[in-house]
Amino acid sequence: MQRWRGGLSSLGLTLLVCCGCARHEDKSDPNYEGKALSAWIADMKSEDAGVRSKAALALGEIGSGDNPGIDALRGALKDSDPPVRIHAAFALARISPQNAQEAVAVLIEVLQEEMPDQRRYAARVLSRLGPRATAAVPALINALKDQDAGVRSESAAALAQIGPDAKAAVDPLISVLKDEEARVRLNAARALYRISKERTKLAVGVFRDHLKDPEAKNRYITAKMLCDVGPDAKDAVDDLTKALDDESEIVRDAAQEALRIINPEGAKRRPSTP
Repeated sequence: MQRWRGGLSSLGLTLLVCCGCARHEDKSDPNYEGKALSAWIADMKSEDAGVRSKAALALGEIGSGDNPGIDALRGALKDSDPPVRIHAAFALARISPQNAQEAVAVLIEVLQEEMPDQRRYAARVLSRLGPRATAAVPALINALKDQDAGVRSESAAALAQIGPDAKAAVDPLISVLKDEEARVRLNAARALYRISKERTKLAVGVFRDHLKDPEAKNRYITAKMLCDVGPDAKDAVDDLTKALDDESEIVRDAAQEALRIINPEGAKRRPSTP
């Protein structure tokens, strides 16, 4: 049986794979993955864009406001390679709040790049920055009309992470609820209730419809999103109860989890699958 792991990551809420678990502190020259900070800074001057990208992420993991890599990251914001600029912007915003808006400005520029994968990645990083990316709201609203469904989906996801500071996106997101792609509609609905509690009922209505989606993956993601809504999703209790008999085990499990969060009493009774 196939399982989709990572919760909401398949809708564009995937986080950058750089968890910091390999970080080691050394006051004289901290290191990451066994490599000294000074060596990572040197890698920022490599002719290989892949090496520069990895170095930028490493500098973000080493962290600290007095990180001497900040200057290298700021310089990389003008790199000729878009992925390097994206990684540098993400790292800089993480470790140097005073430079966060400079980093966000670079990500906004990348949202205009010709390659869809670069636009998608820029929106994904803006999502990771959350409210720090508020200045990108107008650009993300514009990206909701992008020809690439992945860009539209990631942009809606970013607006969800920014939250109430993205109120200007409410009407554009309502329009996106009619998008041809389920992942875009779902992320738009998620953004609506995170930005404006007054739109929760509308968002829950979208989720209820998608619990009947022909794709098990979308039904699963929908149930997980209803977990995020919590008790305000009581209108979906009957639909989730029916989903306990879904043909997909992961959908049944997600529906059970959602019911425990939304309506504990309703979660006590789980219909048996024929």
